[in-house]
Amino acid sequence: GRPPAAPAESDDVIDETLFFFKANVLFRHFELKGNADRVLIYLTLYITQCLKKLEGLPDRVSALKALTSMAHESFLIPGDAGFALGTFFPSPQ
Repeated sequence: GRPPAAPAESDDVIDETLFFFKANVLFRHFELKGNADRVLIYLTLYITQCLKKLEGLPDRVSALKALTSMAHESFLIPGDAGFALGTFFPSPQ
């Protein structure tokens, strides 16, 4: 379901991911302190995939179409062979 909105004076998880994106992509190792760290890592990977999809596109309309198409594609989840973050996410029970 949809998470509750963050108070107006604080950052939500998306704000935090975008703010720390540049620093987080440079880390080779992450110390997980809880599920919030897993969400941050997952969102960082998703943003990286979005940016790769946007590479070389000529305009905003093409970018929107590419990202919309990407959002509707099938994707791997924890437990699937080839899931990029398998070491951070345990397989579902």
